Amino acid sequence: MKGISWLSPAVKKLLVNHEKRNGLSSIAILITLGFSLSLSAQQPGNSLTEFINEAGGHSQMIDSVLRYPESYRLQIILTKINRSNSRQVSFDTYDFNTGSYFYPASLVKLPVAIFTLVKLDSLRIPLSAVLKMDKDINCGSTTFVEKSLNNELTFSRIIEDMMTVSDNDSYNLLYHFLTPGLIKQKLLEENFPSTNIFRNFSGCDISENLRCNSCTVFVKCRPIYHQGVTCMDSAVMMKYYTYSKDRLVGNSVLENGVLTEGPKDFNYHLEYPLNEVHETLKRLIFPGSYSKAERWSLSNKNRKYLIRCMGIYPSEMENSLYRDHSKFPANYNKYLIFGDTIPAENSNDIRTIGKIGISYGFVTESAYIVDFRHHCDFFLSVSMYVNSDGIINDGKYEYDEIARPFFAQLSRILLEQIVQENEVKKAKKAWGHFRKFQRLFD
Repeated sequence: MKGISWLSPAVKKLLVNHEKRNGLSSIAILITLGFSLSLSAQQPGNSLTEFINEAGGHSQMIDSVLRYPESYRLQIILTKINRSNSRQVSFDTYDFNTGSYFYPASLVKLPVAIFTLVKLDSLRIPLSAVLKMDKDINCGSTTFVEKSLNNELTFSRIIEDMMTVSDNDSYNLLYHFLTPGLIKQKLLEENFPSTNIFRNFSGCDISENLRCNSCTVFVKCRPIYHQGVTCMDSAVMMKYYTYSKDRLVGNSVLENGVLTEGPKDFNYHLEYPLNEVHETLKRLIFPGSYSKAERWSLSNKNRKYLIRCMGIYPSEMENSLYRDHSKFPANYNKYLIFGDTIPAENSNDIRTIGKIGISYGFVTESAYIVDFRHHCDFFLSVSMYVNSDGIINDGKYEYDEIARPFFAQLSRILLEQIVQENEVKKAKKAWGHFRKFQRLFD
């Protein structure tokens, strides 16, 4: 390990394990991974690494991760936003290393939230309506059912809890309300063919994930909508999947205290490619830049509500359970910009409007980042894998040591570069756009 003393302990540990598994010296690993990075940067239309390099002022953390993109399964998409004098918006998108599999975890809550709001709008059900779930299917955790039966859970509270603090029970409720069949139908209609959401987070096996409880929606204690039990044929689900060795991750898996050699198989699991994650958010923020057929079929009220849920801090939530700053700080579930620092909650200088997914060592966040002070905005989606010991499910991942600071520092460097570019261009901004978004958080 000589000659790489500048690396963080976690990265050094990753290299040692890589050397043991592959019989390569540390220097050989550096050369091999550095060469692959150079090839990626030279691909046609892929100049994100050049843009990052132009930003300058890299931290040791950023440099160390960018040297080993394959080890971190690193993927990045950046979209800069251009505004003409006529207030028309266009996008310049740069991507790095996209296409490989990552486990999306809670990122799938974003399309589920959108499709829930679409369904509510189509049925003319208000956000204030209450959802009650029946316990027809008894497998895994059923706390989401009990919560709905014992509390007056409105759709507004369910969506806020799911999107702001990533509550899994809220997701399970909406998964059953939508059903996996409807979710897939909507994904195909909206041209998101590679996204597969056939699982909730209750711990059931795959066949039970395809069955959904019945439920009833109430307005002022009066039932206005009922949905019976649904069941999707597993053969229908399977036709949307293609087996790939890229979905075999890690060296061993810890399950119920037993360590089994071999990778974890993520085939036939949740799938949400980064380009489709990124596109989901762009359509939500800038519907006017898309044809009517491509826009989410959301009322303006529900669209603004979802955007606010994705941008507020826990202390700003309707649910007072999350206002404890020690348990839910302002950067809770926000790695981009704020991962290594807690923002002042009385300041609206910068907001990140997005969603993060964290599980099995995978960290992926997609956000619309708005600097209100400099009237600057852009989209950034980043995915990385931080699991230096190669063991899946042991709870030992470098979320705080590597992912948090990398996401925060990379996004801040990009923000600074975009602000500088805007100042050089002296670009005229659509001030009303920024005021409109700032009002959501005032």
